Amino acid sequence: MKTKLVRNACALLLIICLLFPLLGQSVQAYGDNIEPVYTTDDTGTYPTASWKPTGQENVINHQGGTVSGCDNNTNWSGDPSDTTNSYLKHGNVDDPDFMIRKFARETATPGTFDVFLNVRGNSVRQEKTVDVVFVVDTSGSMGDSERLANTKEGIKGFINSVTTAGLGDNIRAGLVSYSSELQ
Repeated sequence: MKTKLVRNACALLLIICLLFPLLGQSVQAYGDNIEPVYTTDDTGTYPTASWKPTGQENVINHQGGTVSGCDNNTNWSGDPSDTTNSYLKHGNVDDPDFMIRKFARETATPGTFDVFLNVRGNSVRQEKTVDVVFVVDTSGSMGDSERLANTKEGIKGFINSVTTAGLGDNIRAGLVSYSSELQ
């Protein structure tokens, strides 16, 4: 009885270890943080590398650039259809993984501003394939209290969840069953 409990615990531990890398798979920190430098003087605090929209003195926007430096853009109309000016480029300088830009401009109503946030991504990356192997005890003790039936339902549920989440092409699943001998 104790041996079977240890086997079941080992099988469960193996499954958890195999699935652990999937946790948080969609969350990724980006390594090349671009940290702006700010200037403080009698007019306030603002980005040192900055620009003002043409004809607007009440708005100061951060320049775009990369971890290597700023794009040196000091004047721009703030036209949101312009897809080149003032983006902070992350990744390869010539072919960035993604770019982000935030800028503001005054409206005709005093004290009211339009604020734009643009995010541009590059190509979609194919995620690596993950191999998952289910190790299942099929010995006589698994027939007690519907253990084997519950295990089968759990595996089916996992596969359905993976398929529903659209990850079916990225996960290969296998099954190893054992009783008194490896099968």
